[in-house]
Amino acid sequence: MVCSVVFGRSSYTNVFKMTSGSGLSSLGTAVLLSCLLVTVSGSIIVLNASSEVVQTNLTRSTTLRCSLDDTTPSLTAPVVGRRDVTQTATNVQYVTSIIVARNTGETVARVTEHEAAAALVDQANLRVSGDLSVTSGRRGYIELTWKYPTQGQAGDYKCEVNAIGDGGHFVTFSNSLKINVTKPADDDVINQLDFTIIMVQRLANEVAEMKSSLTNFSALQHVEAGTLECQYDHSDYYSNNYNLTQLFQNPYEKPPVVTLGVTGAEFGTIYRNAQFDVSLVNVDELSFTVQCGKDIGYNSYNMSVTWMSV
Repeated sequence: MVCSVVFGRSSYTNVFKMTSGSGLSSLGTAVLLSCLLVTVSGSIIVLNASSEVVQTNLTRSTTLRCSLDDTTPSLTAPVVGRRDVTQTATNVQYVTSIIVARNTGETVARVTEHEAAAALVDQANLRVSGDLSVTSGRRGYIELTWKYPTQGQAGDYKCEVNAIGDGGHFVTFSNSLKINVTKPADDDVINQLDFTIIMVQRLANEVAEMKSSLTNFSALQHVEAGTLECQYDHSDYYSNNYNLTQLFQNPYEKPPVVTLGVTGAEFGTIYRNAQFDVSLVNVDELSFTVQCGKDIGYNSYNMSVTWMSV
């Protein structure tokens, strides 16, 4: 905090402190005190990597992300790098391009106002995403992800963000970091091998469980249905029970549940109360058997029996 203190005819600018009960230290009576508080709210380039040290054949992926973010008001002055601008005093209006380069002289990836985010090198294992749309707290970003990075991805990376600031002035932000690629030690290889064995066994168990679930699901989906006819000769007054066997269209893995129901019956001459029934005698993986029954003393031309197996 910088304050200006005026005494009579003379004006002094000084840094002062207040002490309890003492007023201004060693300065006498002040006739005017004014203080200026300066805050900063600008755009800042952010560059980071998921891992700055990767191991060949062991590291599955590494990601480098560069973005231009808005900052919240603070009492600090704008941050300026030794060579490049990393933060401005005010937020920029919009970003025109973000470019990532490697110290080998290669432009690795870029996104612009007129071009979608794309990789320009490392096509075999590099995937790039990003856009320049303005969202809450962010003016644009680009993200690079290498699958199983190799020695070819080692080096110093520089991200350059080109933007339009206040008053239409062109502003360039930049930041750098280094990605090291090393050969794994023997212990690292052994640990990775142990981990891989554990993961393979876990996946094998999960596959076995999935197969079991699919088998059970398929078994639940095996449903058959039909109709049986319990037929008697119209002159047969004295027969009462006989069996019918129904084959399944497809065998079951285990005996299914079979349900029965009488949906209709035709009778001839009745000499007493009509009584009839259908019961399940046997069920196996290939077929089931039912028993058709009626009371002795009347004839039944036909009984329709519906069935369903699950």
